[in-house]
Amino acid sequence: MDTGTAALIVFFGLFWAAAIGACGRYRAFDTAAIFRGGFNGRPALRLAFGLLLINAWPTFLLYVLYACHTFAGLRSSSEWSLVAAATASLSVFSTSRFVHAFMATRGWWKYFYTEDELTSVLKAYGYEALDGFWLHFLGGLGYVAIPIAVAILLLRNVGVA
Repeated sequence: MDTGTAALIVFFGLFWAAAIGACGRYRAFDTAAIFRGGFNGRPALRLAFGLLLINAWPTFLLYVLYACHTFAGLRSSSEWSLVAAATASLSVFSTSRFVHAFMATRGWWKYFYTEDELTSVLKAYGYEALDGFWLHFLGGLGYVAIPIAVAILLLRNVGVA
């Protein structure tokens, strides 16, 4: 990798793949369930939110990281730009926190799952009860803010940006 920009794309892609794997438990892309026994709106809503949170959100995040002037230092070939790129790429893990917050927490699950579907999701992953929305939503915001802030500090403190 010659520049931090190339590193950003590579690390972001690897971490995005891991984040998608972590979201599998929520069955966002269970398209067969949409038409099983007639049209079912809950899996369709899961699909819509999955497309938004698992595909569109990380794409937007990559665009911001790639285009933002704050990360102009990523265009250099220093080792610090590579470290900053890898650190900023960790922000894609916000995806799984946001998916959990909106799809599988108290107050939200009823829009995405029947009680039987929710029970199977909880049982498959060893959960006994649903967590609260804010626990996961604030965790997702932390995954966005902290890696990006650390990357900015790295670039500014070593004189790259």
